[in-house]
Parts: sequence; C-alpha cells; structure tokens
Amino acid sequence: MSNRDYPLHTVQNDCQDCYKCVRRCPVKAIKIEDNSAMIVPDLCIACGTCYKVCPAKAKQPRNDLTRAKYLVSSGKEIYVSLAPSWITDFPEYTAEQMIAAIRRLGIRGVSETALGAQEVTSQTVQILKDSAARGEKKLFISTACPAVVEYVEKYLPELTPCLTNVASPLLAHCRMLKDKFGSQIETIFIGPCIAKKLEADRHPDLLSLSLSFSDLRQWLKDEDIDPATIKP
Repeated sequence: MSNRDYPLHTVQNDCQDCYKCVRRCPVKAIKIEDNSAMIVPDLCIACGTCYKVCPAKAKQPRNDLTRAKYLVSSGKEIYVSLAPSWITDFPEYTAEQMIAAIRRLGIRGVSETALGAQEVTSQTVQILKDSAARGEKKLFISTACPAVVEYVEKYLPELTPCLTNVASPLLAHCRMLKDKFGSQIETIFIGPCIAKKLEADRHPDLLSLSLSFSDLRQWLKDEDIDPATIKP
C-alpha cells in the first residue's frame, strides 16, 4: 500500500522537518524519508495524533470525496451513516435541514450511526451477562474504536482474544441498513474519525467509504447547497 492509499499520508512539500509527529506518535509509526516525516502503514493505527499535532498541516487524511461523488454519479442507491457529533460541526443547522441537504447530494437516505451503537451495546451487555453466569473472570476489550482494535492486533496480540466478538457501531449500523434496504445499497459514513477509513478499506462489503465533516462541507459547497435555506 502506498503512502497516499493509506487513510493518512504526508504532503511532502508541506513537511517542515519539525519532528513533532515523530515525537508524538504513540506507536512510533513515522520515519524520515527524503527529508520528510513519512507514515509507515504497517506500524500505524490511524489514531490521527500526527494529523492533530502537525503545525504545517502536512499530515492529511486520505481524500475520498471524489470517490463519493463518483458513487453518486453511478446511480446506485446510497445511504449515509451520520455520526451524531455532526451537531458540533454544523450547529447552525437543524437535523431536518442537514438530512435534507445530504439527500440533495444524491443520497437516498440518512441514518444516525448511534443506532448501531445501541445494537452493539445490547450485544455486549449480553456477552458480559453470559460470562458472569459462567463464573468467568475475563478481560473484555471493546471493539467500538477501530484504532484501538488496530493497536491491540499489532502491538498487544496476546490480548486479541479479549476483543469482544461484536462489530463496531458503524459496521453494525451499515449491516442494519443493508438488512433493511437491500444488500445492493452502498453506504457512506460521515464523521470525525480518520480510523473509520480503515474499516471501509477492510469491510467494503458493509462500508463503501468514509468522509469527514470537512468533506461534507466541501461537497455541499461544490454543489451550491446551503442547508440554512432548505425547508425540509
């Protein structure tokens, strides 16, 4: 996998050799190559720390907006799994305006990722109850965060059996959407998490791609859609 194919990459012309990302990366997944701080995909967990600390914005998430637009142009039915934290990035819009604006992009329907979280919570509670009923004293690690799962599998493999055998809230939600609207639909996640791109790469049968809130704002701008002017 090339640097730009991975969910995070370095814009080499912008890198200023400050080494902040090298110092702050929790898993030491950055190497100096051609005078630039490059991400090592095999070591990276896509936690986004380097993106947050880079003063030059040389660390950037992979831009999947073009892929999203192409997916819409293909004529396929597309449903969006929208992170509930959208309200922090778009406080000026009502939920109805946001849903209507996203649908004007060519999206068939919008649903909140939290529905998947409810399903996962229910399954996890049952796992804990069953374990307690058997008198087990066992460590359980939540699989809700793909960066955590990546960290355990790469750096604490002995704890891999402790990962709960349930999907993440996002993947659970995508499965719910496909169960309801058909396996042929495409799903797009929109939210703040870079690591969700890892889930899209590894589970294309459930999740087509992942966009950030910045991507959504750019997409709305490109299509000249102002949610504030929409009457749902």
